[in-house]
Amino acid sequence: MARAPVRREGAHRVRRVQLLRHCGASPLSAAAPDLLALVHAANTHGPKTVYDMSSPTLQACLAGEPWLVKINMSEARQVLARPWGGHDLVRGLLESGAKNVVLTDGPETIYGCLLGTAFTAHPPSVVPVSAVGCGDCFLAGLLFEMSRHQTRVEEIIKTAAATASASAEHPQPGFFSPARAADLRSSAVVRCREE
Repeated sequence: MARAPVRREGAHRVRRVQLLRHCGASPLSAAAPDLLALVHAANTHGPKTVYDMSSPTLQACLAGEPWLVKINMSEARQVLARPWGGHDLVRGLLESGAKNVVLTDGPETIYGCLLGTAFTAHPPSVVPVSAVGCGDCFLAGLLFEMSRHQTRVEEIIKTAAATASASAEHPQPGFFSPARAADLRSSAVVRCREE
């Protein structure tokens, strides 16, 4: 992989987009320098960077101060190399460079700090068919609400949690019924506090 052309072209292209999302595992040697260059370019030119990936690539890219890190609790413990609980992991990722953090843990408590508001949330309870893709659906719900200029963290997280729960019920991994997500939304419980 030729890194220099990616960095040069990436910095030019980043001016045209509003959001850069990178998800999944990437080999550190191939991806981290290019991803870090894109984060720096995004910080300069305006797009928001969203990371949903695991260590060591995320660990290397935190220095670029990504706009959002949305990972699961296990990945957060790996990135920080600490056996901490939810709020401490959120704080650790913020101190490492992330501007916003959301940590999911399957059907368990969600922890985060979004738009300067710390929160805990409990997703709607469902009978799961598959957990595959639920984290991606959570992030899709979160970004959907934010694309509608929603700024109330409680509303953003309710939609995200309901979308993930609807995905857990769906027979095809990573899919969900928007109508079912809308029905589940009122069952999500979110508690916010200003940071």
